Amino acid sequence: IDERWAALFKAQGVTVGVSIDGPSPVHDFARIDHKGRGSHARVVAGIDALRTAGLPIHLLSVVQLGRDPIAIHEHLVSLEPESIAYLMPDQTWDSISTVHEIHGPTPSADFLLPILDHWWTAGSMNLTVQPFKAMARAILGGRTGVDFIGNNPYRYVFVEADGSIEGLDVLRICQPGLAVTGLNVGMHRFIDVANRSALHRQMLFDGMSLPHDCVACPEAGTCGGGYVPHRWRHENAFDNRSAWCADLLAVFSRLRQLLDVTPAETLFRRQVLEELATEVSHAEGAA
Repeated sequence: IDERWAALFKAQGVTVGVSIDGPSPVHDFARIDHKGRGSHARVVAGIDALRTAGLPIHLLSVVQLGRDPIAIHEHLVSLEPESIAYLMPDQTWDSISTVHEIHGPTPSADFLLPILDHWWTAGSMNLTVQPFKAMARAILGGRTGVDFIGNNPYRYVFVEADGSIEGLDVLRICQPGLAVTGLNVGMHRFIDVANRSALHRQMLFDGMSLPHDCVACPEAGTCGGGYVPHRWRHENAFDNRSAWCADLLAVFSRLRQLLDVTPAETLFRRQVLEELATEVSHAEGAA
């Protein structure tokens, strides 16, 4: 991102999310260019260009398993973003065992929980930090509108540089070709995805079925099985809880402690909010 791109984003009202995983030694460990050079300095320069153009700064950061979470969080906060979204690494049930062997049973939670407590006690609520905001909203009975919990229809597609339309690009981690629709913006509409593939129609427009092993979970209505690509197992596709299930439950548990809301209270709150929404809808219709 440079000044020209920032000016274009500003003119077109484009919201920009910038991927950055921490200070230079952390970020440059994996995010290198085709010449093997680290990209941290250029990413920070791009953030400065966005700020100069008057655009809000939204950061996306992959959870760095085994790294110092507070040092990483403080570095990202120093860039003065409006939001930070920590993303659990893309793993499936076919690959998660190796992660657990190296980093233990809940490595994503081990990274996220110190950040949650730091944000809660020493941070500012003016800074939105995900996944905590969405998970707290779900616990309080609200609708999250995010894709990593809640089992909501995604209602968005990906467009590649050649115009190819993909249903969800992260499906690449599950099986080669699973994200491909065979559609292109030059010849097709986005809604055509619904008729192209039963999987993409369900994922994008209808919502996926709740995994069988999530039905009895107290967080079934909040977590909803987790991020769909992370549910994948070769033997039974997406009918599994998230490969990060234990990590998600650990974060939900800590948030419930902080908010002092039980699963039963979440259900009650959701019912009340839904009834209020229905009453408002009826009132607006009558008016």
